[in-house]
Amino acid sequence: MKVSPFARYSPFLCVWLAFLVVVPGSSHGESQAHRSGTAGSLLFGTVMDQTSGDPVPDATVQLSGTSAGSSPRVARTDAKGRFAFVGVAAGRVSLAALPSVDYGGGSLGQRRPGGIGWSLVVDGISPAGPITVPVWRTSAISGTVRTTSGEPAIGSVVKVFRRLERGSSPQLTLASVATTDTEGSFRAFGLGPGEYVVSISDFINSLPGAADRARMPGVEGGMADPVPGSRMQATPIIGRPDGRAVSFTGAGLSKKVLIDSRFYFASGRTNNDATILTLTPGQSVGQVDLIVEAALGWRVSGTVLSQDGLAVGGIRLLAVPTHDEHVGTGDELAVASTITDRNGAFVFPAVPAGPLTIRTNTGVRRGLNTDTWLATSDAERIGRTETTVGNADIDGLTVTIRKPARIRGRISFDGTAARPSGERMAQTAISVEPVRGPWRDRDGTTAGGRIFANGSFLTAGVEPNDYFLRVPVPPPGWMVAAIRLAGRDTTETPIAVSGSDVADVEIVFSDRPGVISGTVSTTAGSRDRDATVIVFAADSRRWALIGATPTLVREVRVSETGAFNVQGLPAGDYFIVAIDDSIVVVPPSHRFLERLRPYSSQITLAGGTRLANLTTAAVGK
Repeated sequence: MKVSPFARYSPFLCVWLAFLVVVPGSSHGESQAHRSGTAGSLLFGTVMDQTSGDPVPDATVQLSGTSAGSSPRVARTDAKGRFAFVGVAAGRVSLAALPSVDYGGGSLGQRRPGGIGWSLVVDGISPAGPITVPVWRTSAISGTVRTTSGEPAIGSVVKVFRRLERGSSPQLTLASVATTDTEGSFRAFGLGPGEYVVSISDFINSLPGAADRARMPGVEGGMADPVPGSRMQATPIIGRPDGRAVSFTGAGLSKKVLIDSRFYFASGRTNNDATILTLTPGQSVGQVDLIVEAALGWRVSGTVLSQDGLAVGGIRLLAVPTHDEHVGTGDELAVASTITDRNGAFVFPAVPAGPLTIRTNTGVRRGLNTDTWLATSDAERIGRTETTVGNADIDGLTVTIRKPARIRGRISFDGTAARPSGERMAQTAISVEPVRGPWRDRDGTTAGGRIFANGSFLTAGVEPNDYFLRVPVPPPGWMVAAIRLAGRDTTETPIAVSGSDVADVEIVFSDRPGVISGTVSTTAGSRDRDATVIVFAADSRRWALIGATPTLVREVRVSETGAFNVQGLPAGDYFIVAIDDSIVVVPPSHRFLERLRPYSSQITLAGGTRLANLTTAAVGK
């Protein structure tokens, strides 16, 4: 006689899990492959909408961790939002509901959208549950786009930017792109909670003629990727988001082109004038109505030359309004793109009037092989020039390109532990984070660097800017204790890069990491597993410029037992505070840290471990 795999569990659980009875073609519960009588724990629970409090049907739940085996296990919730995993071996596991069209996903113990949950220890014998996996509905922004005469603007591209503050520096990151329909309506969906701005403008992609492209192998494959929200047309024409196209020949246009001027909701011409829309989970904001104002697009043309005065073909150029250049995290705020022909000539057939920066965008994908990495980095060239477009075309511009500056130096070790091998250090990545402006390559990654087996390091080429050096994952047992430029500590001070390489930089690794560990309790004295511990520099001057991954501002989610461990802190004075994870702001803004300071305690680290047992502070949302 066949024995049900649920027979050894209590009658209550068998009733709760009735939906898991194996039915041919059933899509709920765990896959048939894992519904055997294998010994192990039963994990069961419900996926819940944290806004409405309702269960979420047909959600995908993933079980991962040491108990899940070599690959994650997946289950689907039934009509009442229930899920179950059977035969879970002893160990530590994590449970997460995967993102869907309507929900942004969530994990066990998570307290806010985008937050971090905690794992669960199972003994391989006892059932664990009922468990609640939280999820949050995504938000949406909708509206219309009309011309100045009131007609619907059909096929217009609307860009929605997430507005973030890193320290005291605002940045815009492209969050969604929507296209208007035949009635001029748009809807941008799948948005998380936060601050957003909405804009519309033409983006013009242009290429040299077919004859020139035929003499430039590889250009179309790697350098002509359109910016999101644009449409690349076959040349010799310029492509517009609405599908219209206008022919051009050489450096001239056969006729003038009307383009849509950049416009930010509700009545802004620059990002500083944009209305900030604040979204909460599941919120739909409507009546975000924009007016497109057609204006003459002006031609900007010229030549790209090397430092030796030689014409350079196949160089991709972007045209970016100067006031937007240092706000975006990528190239989403550019208004036009083109590529030089075999004679180094370029033409932007139609750009808006106003201050404009013409710059290169030659990002390359760097392989992990050292020789490949060196070769691709050495081949990079950058250049830029600024101009102001008035009521006339501009011809004869020169953009001189050169090898970008790089940061180079050496690594050293301060400690008695066995030093990592040269091979291990060669696997340790360095990231280069600009203080302002685009921080991603075209492939969506940050600029980086390599450590070589002889203890030296070299970054990829970067544009003139101020940069933080980071080592995201140091070798096991080591941490970055200091970064010095010519003996001066620049661990949390950006390194200024201009036109030449920056040398004599030292990255110091220590085997005596600064660690703060302890527990967090509620005001009633019980362990608080819903808390996050935030550690930040006591010197508020260091909050303004913190980069994308700051070392002097750290947040750590407590475990399911209320314990925490903050590692890799440089020596110095810090504030420390425990707050409910639901009110954490990521990335931490200057305003957020200022709000936390009155609730914080001061602590000094000089290497080694400090113990800190905290009580969750009653910081309002």
